[in-house]
Amino acid sequence: MKKFRLILALLTIVSGIYMIYANVSVSGYRLLTMNSAAGHRVAVSYRWSVVVFLVLVILNALAVFIEKKHKHKPMTCPNCGSVHGEKDKFCKKCGYSFQKR
Repeated sequence: MKKFRLILALLTIVSGIYMIYANVSVSGYRLLTMNSAAGHRVAVSYRWSVVVFLVLVILNALAVFIEKKHKHKPMTCPNCGSVHGEKDKFCKKCGYSFQKR
């Protein structure tokens, strides 16, 4: 999951940088000096870069939410209250079986 979030974050950064580049390219006097075909291509690519950037930001937020939701919490023994890992089958302190749950 961490590799997926890293790749998603990098794609978001690249998309954001391209969005800024395309915005600068179609703003002000630069757009007036372009030929119509190039101006149209850059304007359309700017619109799509904004959409892609927003979708990637939403996916990043969902990935963080899902990772926090599925994060393993330490397990406490209901018999003695000692803290154990999620893979433990028995309590190391009192011998309580976690497989009963």
